[in-house]
Amino acid sequence: KLQFLYLIGWMLWCAAVAACAAVAAPPLPATMRAWVKPDAATPARYDPAFPKVPQLGGLRRTYTGLPAACEVVVRVAASSINPSDIAPVTAVLPHVYGSDMAGTVVAAEANCTRVKVGDRVWGDIGANCGNGKELGGYAEYAAALETQVAVAPPGVALLELGTLPKVALTSWKALTWYAGGPWESGPVVA
Repeated sequence: KLQFLYLIGWMLWCAAVAACAAVAAPPLPATMRAWVKPDAATPARYDPAFPKVPQLGGLRRTYTGLPAACEVVVRVAASSINPSDIAPVTAVLPHVYGSDMAGTVVAAEANCTRVKVGDRVWGDIGANCGNGKELGGYAEYAAALETQVAVAPPGVALLELGTLPKVALTSWKALTWYAGGPWESGPVVA
């Protein structure tokens, strides 16, 4: 009976270690490369050692009224430039630019259900956050809500996925908001 209890205890300990490993990754670096708007008077510029690497919980510490979704930190592999990225309205400075991104999840809060550490993801992280726009795609690491990213389809390169979020969303809006889609039958978009 005692051996059985030890076995159960050992199994619970292993499960706890595995669960922690699923949401924790090696520590993030102290700095990162990023395209940053440092202050109101300075134009956006490349910073090879930007000291504000995103951390889990950072979005909620910065913005109020966010949806109830867990946060993830993504190591960005690819991003793209959109008209809304040229001069975004942001209340928080310094601020990293870039809304589209694709990369690998390197940290995730324990309550995440859709993505986990190690998942390849893509998304438009340029959401309005009440008091400005949270961005971050033009950096080595970006914070996002789990609901802002999707698991990358197998066989599609992160480089390709980094170009799609905003343009795909814009196309979807054009088809559904302005062209009356989705259609039962009729026009085909090729």
